[in-house]
Amino acid sequence: MSLEEKVCKGCESSVTVEKKELIRLLGSIPPDKMSSNTVYEKRVSTCLGCEALLYGTTCKFSGMIVFYKAKQQEKRCPYPQNGKW
Repeated sequence: MSLEEKVCKGCESSVTVEKKELIRLLGSIPPDKMSSNTVYEKRVSTCLGCEALLYGTTCKFSGMIVFYKAKQQEKRCPYPQNGKW
C-alpha cells in the first residue's frame, strides 16, 4: 500500500484528498465565513510545517483536513497550550 492509499484507522476511509474534492469542500464555505487568501496561505504553511500533520492533510489534534479548516475564519489551531494560528 502506497502512502497515497493509506487508510485512516479512525474513519476507515482513504486519507487522500483529491484536488477536486478539496475544491468542493472549500466551495461549501459561505464567502462571509472564509479567511482571506493571505491568512489562509499563512495558516496552511504553518500546518504543513507542523509535527501534528498526518498524511500531509490531517491535523492530529482536530482530525480535520487542514486546508478546509484553515479557510474558515472562525476556526483556530487546536495545538495544545496555545494554537499556532
